[in-house]
Amino acid sequence: MPVASRNQIERARLVAQANLANGIRVLTGEDLWTIQARIAEAVTGRRSKTAVSSCNASGKTWLAARLAVAFYVAFTPGTPCVLCDGPCGGSKVVTTSSKFEHLKDNLWGEIRQVVPKVEERLGIRIGRLLPGDLRLEDGPAHFIMGQAADKEEGFQGYHAAHKLIVGDEATAISEGVSRGITSLLASADSRLFLIFNPTTPDTYAANQFRSSGVEAFKIRAFDTPHFTGEAIPEDSNLITPEFLDELRSQGMGEGTYEWTTRVLADFWDLGDSTLIAHGWYDRCREIQPVYAGTRALGIDLAPYGSDENVIVERTGQAITGLKAYPAMRMDQLWRGPVRDYVERIQPHYVVYDADGVGAGAIGEADMIQDVMRDWGGQVLGFRGGLKQGDRFMNARSAWWWSLRRRFEYGAIQVQVNDEKLRKQILDIHYSIKPTGEIRVETKEEMKRRGVGSPDRADALMYACALADDLPMYETRRPSQAETVFGVSDRSEAAMWDKMLHPKRYPDKRRWEVNPVLDCPDDW
Repeated sequence: MPVASRNQIERARLVAQANLANGIRVLTGEDLWTIQARIAEAVTGRRSKTAVSSCNASGKTWLAARLAVAFYVAFTPGTPCVLCDGPCGGSKVVTTSSKFEHLKDNLWGEIRQVVPKVEERLGIRIGRLLPGDLRLEDGPAHFIMGQAADKEEGFQGYHAAHKLIVGDEATAISEGVSRGITSLLASADSRLFLIFNPTTPDTYAANQFRSSGVEAFKIRAFDTPHFTGEAIPEDSNLITPEFLDELRSQGMGEGTYEWTTRVLADFWDLGDSTLIAHGWYDRCREIQPVYAGTRALGIDLAPYGSDENVIVERTGQAITGLKAYPAMRMDQLWRGPVRDYVERIQPHYVVYDADGVGAGAIGEADMIQDVMRDWGGQVLGFRGGLKQGDRFMNARSAWWWSLRRRFEYGAIQVQVNDEKLRKQILDIHYSIKPTGEIRVETKEEMKRRGVGSPDRADALMYACALADDLPMYETRRPSQAETVFGVSDRSEAAMWDKMLHPKRYPDKRRWEVNPVLDCPDDW
């Protein structure tokens, strides 16, 4: 029955402002099942970020369309607004999906179905919606528009008192488009809602899902009405028990990629090219830190361009500090921030990137070596391109593989809360050459596939490179320290290790050799 009076229309808008779940019920006459209501309530929060990993046929596009329309109606220009403390300044909703055809047929197909329902219940027109056009508007300050997730330019220049970015099939959002979305979220009441099937773990949507500033939900098959016993919406196309039986009969049951992603809405973290799994990283953020042990600094250098100079601090197994600086001359970096760090924490080691532009820092490294001489520290240059045994393509691959082992076995605790660091570590891929060698991709290769330079991740890897806080034994393979570091004496590192960590992990995996310095072929 239409809402007849102006007061009732305003009340419906205020209900939606206070709780989008209730707003959808009032504006459309449709009910939400439990997890849908929880998701809508999360999007209600001012400047909220909500990401939803979903099974197949979960009604995710149905929900995204109703959230977009409810938000648009709730914040109509000139109407009462609890957030504006007066007349509402208007709202803009930007919707996106993997391809224009998907956006037009799926998300906007749902929007076209829900708009008449809202207009009928309110008894007013809420905007102008032309056939085939991905735009609902009633003025320049109030609209919903659609933009495929393929161009950064399509996500810039929108200003409003209230904004909502809706990403359906959000795993298709590229690195460039993500930068545009970030700029849209910079001001006023800007909200982000992403919903997707968790097919790939290294996308913008996946990273947002795992971000500490984002409220994350999963819609598993078992959370949907055919399994919970809740009322099944009319004309729904929700996942059914029969579909699960079909997957099992085709060998796609529990434990498989299909079951994990399509039924449980979990990421298949260890794909063929994933170096460090998301779950490993998140677990190492929660482990109680062990601060006793060797102190080390890892330094990634960037004398020019948009890359960062990064210093990462490690104490024992804990990553205790990270500081990023813009590109600057090597002498400025080493005689300023690096020297300050060295004098403050007195590290046993400073490991820096000695390849490429870092080769020009040798003189400055000698200066820092003189500063460290009083407490017996060493400055070591990392040469990533050098050959490193028969197991790895080069030293960079060997050192990154060692860091992978740290994350896999919980032998590292990341105590810095840095989403950029997290993203960079989880973005790195590896491959196995036809000859069997492990090869970790280079910075240049990452840039070519649209991923930023892993400056922070590399600095962390350098800080962990010596691995002298892991158990070491008397029986050792010949050291390759001379070819990797340009030094031949590791007696001091061995001495520290025996003194500080003789029985650190009696119940964990124990390496017979130092996995970084020796990198045995069968490790």
